[in-house]
Amino acid sequence: MWATLTCLALCACGGDSRRDLVGNYDVTGSFTVTYGDGQKDTQTVDSPLTIIADAFDSEKIYLDFDCGLPATMSDSGFVFTRKACDSYEVEECTYAWTYSTGGGSKEEEGTELTLNPGGTIKGLCSDGSSGQISFLFKLTGTPSGTPSGNPGEQDTRSTLSTALHRAFGRATQAHPR
Repeated sequence: MWATLTCLALCACGGDSRRDLVGNYDVTGSFTVTYGDGQKDTQTVDSPLTIIADAFDSEKIYLDFDCGLPATMSDSGFVFTRKACDSYEVEECTYAWTYSTGGGSKEEEGTELTLNPGGTIKGLCSDGSSGQISFLFKLTGTPSGTPSGNPGEQDTRSTLSTALHRAFGRATQAHPR
């Protein structure tokens, strides 16, 4: 309901650059983790995404992706605001994501959305292993109707948790601290 009200408010205002971004998208692309020695692992991503405009700040948007990504409008699109997500546990390891880089753009109404959030993942497992790996998403979104299911944190995490657990396990085995 908030997304609908926000969209209606934006459409009424006319000059808001966020107007072309607000909506639902089908997102596909890649999720790459980079280890300390420069080796990389890449997994595919397929997830719904919803973008809403901040009702109180005309330069802010919110992406319903993972733990929620705030962004600020820029001349070329938008830039993600640093966001530390709440930690969560998967298979006896606790992970904490921090989004610290990236942004996105959409050139014209109806064209594809591109976004590339990046940052670090810190992990601590019950066996005492710990570490940190870098990550980068390279995603493309196409406008969609109402997303199926409930987009956001749980859908994205369930899509990525197996890949993340495998990547983090490999990182801690190859690069123990």
